Parts: sequence; C-alpha cells; structure tokens
Amino acid sequence: METLLTFGPVRTPADLEDARAVREHLYQSRLGLTFHEREKEDQRDAQGAVMLLRHGERCVATVRLTPVGARHVEMRDLGLLPTEFEGADDLLEVSRLAAVPSEPNVRSYAGILLPAAAKWVQQHLATTRFIAYCRVSVLKLMVAMGSEPIGEPFHLQERTSEPYRVILGNIARTAALHDSSNVIFTGAQGGEPARLLDEGALAIDEQDTWS
Repeated sequence: METLLTFGPVRTPADLEDARAVREHLYQSRLGLTFHEREKEDQRDAQGAVMLLRHGERCVATVRLTPVGARHVEMRDLGLLPTEFEGADDLLEVSRLAAVPSEPNVRSYAGILLPAAAKWVQQHLATTRFIAYCRVSVLKLMVAMGSEPIGEPFHLQERTSEPYRVILGNIARTAALHDSSNVIFTGAQGGEPARLLDEGALAIDEQDTWS
C-alpha cells in the first residue's frame, strides 16, 4: 500500500519542531545559513501559517505563509518588500521553503509543496497573490510554477554568492499545478476556519531551499 502524502498547517508544538528541524538543517547544509535570531523566527512563525508536508509520519517539506500586513515580515526586515505592496490584503509572503530529497518513485517534494500551499490558500483564504525571493538558479522553475520576477537581481549578506530575485506569484496559476490525487489535506476542514495570525491587525529542486 502506498504511503500517503499529507499537507496542512502545523497544529502542535511537535509539528512546529518537525518543520523547524527540516528548515534549519537544509538552510544550514545548502546555504550555510544559521538562524541566529530565534526570537524573531518565533514571531514570524506565530503570526503566519507554517505548512507541513509529510510522507507517512516523516516531515519532508515545509513553507511559511505570512500576510504582508503583519508586523514581522522577513522581506520587509531585509529591505526587499517593495513599498507598493505594503499592507496589501490580497498578498502573502512565502518564506522558509525547504524540502528533503524525494524517495524513489515519488515526485520532488519541493515540486509538490508550493502548488499544495497555493491550493490550500485558494480553499481557505481570500489571498490571490504571493511574494517571495529566490536564487536566480531556480527562477525558471518559479516562473513555470506561476511566478514572475520583479525588480533587479541583488545579493544577500551571509548567503551564497549567487544573486537573488524578488518574485510575484499568482495563487490560481500555482494551485492549478496541485495533484489532488497525490496529497491529502489536513486541518482547517469540516467547517473549521483557517487563520493566519497577525499581531499588527511558503533553491527549489529535488533537495533544496529556494531563499
């Protein structure tokens, strides 16, 4: 019997720790990036939705979705959020995307994650767009998944020497790539409302991060 892929927001402290373990391991091993400001990461996780993809019981991918109107938005803190998008109520920041290598005969977990997140947003929220930043090496894939680059390339301190781009994504186009036969959604179903907390009012390849 095929092991199920399940996707949904973290619901327990244990879920969150599973997501953070994947996130921190991959950002460290792929980019050499360590999250020194754990308190700030806690704040960002608390006011958004940390999404989790599991293959059976194993956490294999994660991404964070945050309203751009929230107090703690990573792109704003980095000076990457264009001023015209400040406070947009139809826009989410997608960040901290990380996926482990896929198992044999399983589609890339990274390729499953973003369309599943977009489909979940489409079903539970009024958001129509997302914004993020990614390495130039994965830009072609992000365009194929419903995004387009905006602005000029840039570099980030303490990251890879590879340049980055800001991307603006369309939720509907990305959600259209979701394979509902392959992933079961968990949480925020059966009439339970989805919530993205807002104290002020998600490289992609077989085994990588994107930012």
